[in-house]
Parts: sequence; structure tokens; C-alpha cells
Amino acid sequence: MSGRAKRSVGLVGAPFSKGQPRGGVEEGPIHMRRAGLLEKLKELEYDVKDFGDLHFPDLPSDEPFQNVKNPRTVGKATEKVANIVAEVKKTGRVCLTLGGDHSLAVGTIAGPL
Repeated sequence: MSGRAKRSVGLVGAPFSKGQPRGGVEEGPIHMRRAGLLEKLKELEYDVKDFGDLHFPDLPSDEPFQNVKNPRTVGKATEKVANIVAEVKKTGRVCLTLGGDHSLAVGTIAGPL
């Protein structure tokens, strides 16, 4: 290892797609892992811990609000992401959220606040 301190990263998979109309974005985490993301981070001298994938239940009768798709489901999902990001941060790691639905960025950003 070089003269710098080893950096710590926590990976969290967020296989979610309810914030937008396209199918398949929930597969982002599995494809990034299969493509060798963890191994690449380790090659770059990161101390990597994979916290696994979150699970997102569908909420019944989640009607759109104006142009917002599944607002209650997205709200619960972003809350779940924010909570796990906060937990990862407590371990002293930077959290890297793997997903495909951009709505989850709200939880990723809010987690450390």
C-alpha cells in the first residue's frame, strides 16, 4: 500500500424502480457487482464492506400526485436508504449506494444529515 491511509467504503444495493416508468433499473446493483465493482475498489486500495441489498415493499393504493409516480412508495424507499446510509456512516465508512432509480439520491444525500 502507498503512504496514504486506507480508505473505507460501504456498499449498499438499492434495487428500486418505482420512482420512474422504466423497468430494469432495479437491476443496477446486481450488474455493478457482477461487473467487478468490489474487486476494482479493492485494487484501488479501498477497504470495502458490502452491506447487501435493501428490500422495498410495494405500498397499496399509491396514486400519482401530479407528475410524481408512486409518491408514498418512493418516500418510504428514500427513508429506508437514508437510514442505512446513516448506519454505514457510523461505521466510519463512506457510503456508496448502488441503484438505478434517481429518486433514491434523496435518501443517499439525506442519510448523513
